[in-house]
Amino acid sequence: MPAISELRRTDDDDRAVFLRVVTDDMGERIRRRRITAAEARHWAAGLRFQASLLFPDRMETYDRIYGARFERLIQQFLAQGA
Repeated sequence: MPAISELRRTDDDDRAVFLRVVTDDMGERIRRRRITAAEARHWAAGLRFQASLLFPDRMETYDRIYGARFERLIQQFLAQGA
């Protein structure tokens, strides 16, 4: 996995691909119940921070798309055991 400092030097498309791969992986971990709700929220916060370093001016969009997606997945797949 490339370092954020390296990704910041790439174009928006490359950064977006990286972010999509990481968020898809996290969504899959939640769906398969490989982490707890607390871990998922912790990872989501870390991922949000990384996204803010890559796309500081697009965090409102990130929150609407990914923040809502992660919370929905956590509620749907992990909240019963949380």
